[in-house]
Amino acid sequence: MRLTFQTAMVIKVANGKLSSIKVKLNHGRNLLKLQEAYLSVASLQSNVLNTADEAMAEIAQEGYEVARILNHRRGNDGMGFLVQWEGFDISEVAWATLQHPNYKQCIQGYWRAKISF
Repeated sequence: MRLTFQTAMVIKVANGKLSSIKVKLNHGRNLLKLQEAYLSVASLQSNVLNTADEAMAEIAQEGYEVARILNHRRGNDGMGFLVQWEGFDISEVAWATLQHPNYKQCIQGYWRAKISF
């Protein structure tokens, strides 16, 4: 079977497009793998951070002193404060609700400082 010039060109173009589509699919697969890897790492980090926050909340209930309150946020369980605990490094700050009456004075000082700015 002998191919005409036009038929040969159509086949060549189709093969070129097919290889281009294969390359794009491979790139898409690689991108999907990267996204899945990122999401699994992000999920793991989130779980670790939540566990760390829970541990620091337990520390708060045990009566550790607040060195300073750095920030606040409103959550489902009330107002939360980003706290640096006395004797802990700044890298070990944690969110805590500070509902114990012992923290009332720290919270008032935090709000006074916020209002004065």
